[in-house]
Amino acid sequence: MVSGEARSNRPWRTAYFATTLAIVLLTYFLRLGFLERRGFNPDELQHLHSSWCISQGFLPYRDYFDHHTPWLHFGLSILFSVFDVTTDPEEAISLIFSGRRAMWVITGLILALTFWVGRQQRGVDVGLMAVLLLSNTVMFLGKTLEIRPDVPASALLVLAVALSTSALRVPGPQKARWRLVSSGLALGAAVMFTQKALFVLPGFAAALALHLWEGGKSRLNETSRNVYWLAGGFLLPILGTLSFFAIEGALSDFIELSFLINLRWKARLSAWPLFEELTVQNPFLVALGVLGLVKAAVELRRQSLPRAATALPLLATISLVVGAFLIPVPHRHYALAFLPFAAVYAAKGFWDVVVAFLALLRRGSRHGAAAILLITLSLHPLYQSRVFWERRNWSTLQAIEWVLRNVGPDETVLDGFSGLGVFRRHAFFFFFLHDEIRPMLRDEDWRELVQGLESGSIAPKVVVFDRHLEEGPPELRELIERDYLPAEPEPVRVRFVRESWRDAGPRVLGLRASPLPYVLVEEGWYAPEEEGGIEFRRSRGKRSRLRVPIVEPQDFEAIIRGRAEMTADDVTMELAVNGVSVGELELVSGWQDYAFSISKSRLKPGLNDFLITFSQTPRQLDPSLPARNTVLAVHSLSLRLP
Repeated sequence: MVSGEARSNRPWRTAYFATTLAIVLLTYFLRLGFLERRGFNPDELQHLHSSWCISQGFLPYRDYFDHHTPWLHFGLSILFSVFDVTTDPEEAISLIFSGRRAMWVITGLILALTFWVGRQQRGVDVGLMAVLLLSNTVMFLGKTLEIRPDVPASALLVLAVALSTSALRVPGPQKARWRLVSSGLALGAAVMFTQKALFVLPGFAAALALHLWEGGKSRLNETSRNVYWLAGGFLLPILGTLSFFAIEGALSDFIELSFLINLRWKARLSAWPLFEELTVQNPFLVALGVLGLVKAAVELRRQSLPRAATALPLLATISLVVGAFLIPVPHRHYALAFLPFAAVYAAKGFWDVVVAFLALLRRGSRHGAAAILLITLSLHPLYQSRVFWERRNWSTLQAIEWVLRNVGPDETVLDGFSGLGVFRRHAFFFFFLHDEIRPMLRDEDWRELVQGLESGSIAPKVVVFDRHLEEGPPELRELIERDYLPAEPEPVRVRFVRESWRDAGPRVLGLRASPLPYVLVEEGWYAPEEEGGIEFRRSRGKRSRLRVPIVEPQDFEAIIRGRAEMTADDVTMELAVNGVSVGELELVSGWQDYAFSISKSRLKPGLNDFLITFSQTPRQLDPSLPARNTVLAVHSLSLRLP
C-alpha cells in the first residue's frame, strides 16, 4: 500500500519530472536552431579538412600536419562518400551541418549517460537534476555545438566511468568482466579521439588501487583480473591504431605529432580563466558542484567497504579538473571532459540543499521545492546562451563557397587559420598556422614555404591572408603581397604573378586546374558540369558575375563562348564591365561565340568586374534541358586583341 505522505507527494514528484524533462528537451532541441546559425570556430573547419584529406587518400601525420589523435577524422571521412563537396558548394555546406548534427546526436548520448552516472550515485532524482544542470551549462552548450573530438571523447569518458562503476558493484566476475572490458574499450577510444582523455587515468588508477586494497589477499586473484580486463580493453583501441600506422609506414610520424610534440608545446595558458568563465556563466553549477564533491568525499570516508565503486566517479572528476592545470593550453572544450561529472555532484549538492532547507522549515515537499528552484536555476544560463543566436555564420559559408567555385580539386590553398579552404588541397604541410602552431615551426619549415613560393614549386591559387599568415616571416608577407591580388571575400588573395601572366587566351569556367590566365566565378552560376568533354557552368537567374584579372588594360574583344538553353522573343544578353555597359547581343541556339568590344578606358589593372545580365525571364523550349532558371551555358571567357 502507498502511504498518505507518498500519495500527497506524487503530484509534486510528477511536476518535478515534467519540469525537468521540459527544460532539458527545450535546450536540447534549441541546439538544432543554434547549429544552423552559430558562427564557426576555425577548429571545426580544421577537423573537417583533415577528414576530407583522409577521404582523398592522404594519411595524417605523414602527408600533412596534425597534432590530434585521428578517430574523429576517420569517422567524419565517411560523410564524403555521401556528399559531393568537389564540385557542388551546396553539398559542401550540407556536409558541414551534417557534422554538427552528428555532434548533436552524441550530445544526446552524453546527457543520457550523465543520467546513468547520476542514478548510480543517488537514484533517479539526482540523475535528472544532473542532466538539467549539464543542459543549462553555457560552456557545455557552446562547445557541443561544434565539430570537435572532445564531444565523442566526453561521451566515451562518461560511458567508461558508468560501466566501471557498475562492474565494481555487481556480484559475480562474469558480469563484471564484460563491463570492465567495455569500459576499457571506451576509455581507450576516448584517447584516440583526444589525448586530453589521458588525464582521467590517475583517477581510474587510484580507484583500482582502492579496489585491490579492499579485496585483500583473499580476493586478490579476482580483483587483479578486474584490473587486467579493464587495462586490456583500454589498450585494444590504442594498439589497433598504432598497428594501422605501422602498416602504413607512418608509426613514428603518428607518435611524434600526436604525442611527443604536445609534450614540447611552447604556448602556455593558465586554467584559472577557464574556471572563472565557467563560474560567471553558471555560478549555481560551480557552487553546488563544490558542495557535492566535498559531501561525497566526506560520505566516502564514512562508507563501509567496498568503496571503490563510489570513489571512481569522484576520483575521475578530481583527476580531470587537476588535468586542466597540467595541460599547456586548457581551452573551453577541455571542460567537456569533466562537466558531466561536475553536473552529477552539483545535482547531489542541490538535493542536499533542498533537504536541509525543508528540514529548517519542517514542512513542504522536496520535489515541489526542487521544481520551483530548478526553474530559477535555469533562467541565468538561458539568458547567457543568447549569444548563440547573435554570432552568425553566413559570411564564412559564403567565403567557403567562393573558394570551392574558384579553386579546382587539383589546385591548392594557403591558409593561416580561417579554414576557408576546408575542401581543397593545402599548399603547405602545416595547413593551419594559429598562434600555438607558429612558435612550433622551425626556421627550415618557414624557409621551405618561402623558397617554394619564390620558385613556383608551391603555387597556391588562393591565399587566405589572415593575421596568422601576416604574423609569419617578413619575406613570406612580401611574397604574398607581391604575387597575390586582394579579392573578395576578404582576406582572400588570388595568384597574379605579373612576370608570367598573359591577358589574352580562354579562361574556362570549369574546375580543372588550368594555366594562367583564369577568371573568378562570383554569384549567379550553378556548379560546373561537363558534356562531350566540354566544361561549362549554367547561369543562375538574370545576373551572373565574373571577375577578370588583367595586367595591362588594352582595347580588347571579350569572347563569351556559350550555348543558349532557354529562349523567348527578343532575349538579349548584356555585358557590363566595371559598372558600364559595353553592348547587348541576341541569344541564339547552340554553342556560339558572343563578342563584345571593350575599350582600354573601361578596364583597370587587377580585378575587373564583368556582369552578364539578361533582358527578360525566358520560356523553356527544349523539354530535355534542365527545368531551371537558366539562360546560357558558358564554357569560357576570352580576351583578344581586335
